[in-house]
Amino acid sequence: AYITEMGIVENCNFTNNTAYERGGAIFFTGNSDVTSCIFVNNNVSGWGGALYFKDDGNVTKCIFVNNTAFKYGGGIFIINNGEVTNSNFTNNKAEIGGAVFTDNGEVTNCNFINNNAKYGGAVYTVGSGKLSNSNFANNSVVFYGGAAYITEMGIVENCNFTNNKAGEVGGSLCFEGNA
Repeated sequence: AYITEMGIVENCNFTNNTAYERGGAIFFTGNSDVTSCIFVNNNVSGWGGALYFKDDGNVTKCIFVNNTAFKYGGGIFIINNGEVTNSNFTNNKAEIGGAVFTDNGEVTNCNFINNNAKYGGAVYTVGSGKLSNSNFANNSVVFYGGAAYITEMGIVENCNFTNNKAGEVGGSLCFEGNA
């Protein structure tokens, strides 16, 4: 699906969808919301294995399983002020941000299990990123940030990190810059 301007997607299932460049299941160009959806086995050669938000994006109460992006955001790629809440991510993969890649975004009340990447096994944030009240278990990276890689200004609060692994730096977290 290609949605221009603002879009709302609710109570839908997306399985085995593929895109070459962006958004294996859905590509949004404007501020959009996705609620109570399930994304399974979606993939993209570029960014956002399941979802790509070109601008603000909000994801709530969704499930992401086995989605792949060969560049950024195995499950979700969000530019500019995204929020991901009350969602579950399992076995998603990307080069950067195994489950979620966000720019100035917040991740709250989410579960991340067995996601992997080269950098940021579950989450990779740039700009002002915030992770709160979330669980990270068995995520892994080749290089930095087994569970999450946070650049610039980052906040992590009330999260649980269990059995995450990094090949080089930060078994659970890697902060870069003024995080």
